[in-house]
Amino acid sequence: MVSLSNYVTKLNTSSTDLTGACLRPDPRDPHPARYAILYVLPYLIVPAFNRLISRGLPRDAPAIVDNFEEQEKRPRILEEVPAWCEEVPPLKDKLIIPSEDWELLANKDHELASPEFLVKNVLAFKHHTFFV
Repeated sequence: MVSLSNYVTKLNTSSTDLTGACLRPDPRDPHPARYAILYVLPYLIVPAFNRLISRGLPRDAPAIVDNFEEQEKRPRILEEVPAWCEEVPPLKDKLIIPSEDWELLANKDHELASPEFLVKNVLAFKHHTFFV
């Protein structure tokens, strides 16, 4: 069994582990709903990382940058969604995930519905994954 929090932690690479998100192994979770959610995580996290990388803050950047010239010279290697994500099947029955306040979306056409989740037949609110 793969813990969702453990998988997210593994995607959040530290400075000692430079393996990108695209190289993360398929968690092969036997529970279809969990597997569908694990599919979505890279689609939410990779754009957030790439936004920072594009701005000159690579995954292995120090917490405090003291030499901006050196930082600018570092290669900007963008993350990619792992290939295994395309093999995750959509859920047969729709899964509806409430908000933190237990609100439910009325339907898949709601403006706050997450398109990343809808691909796998999961109705959930859009998540804010951009930071800094």
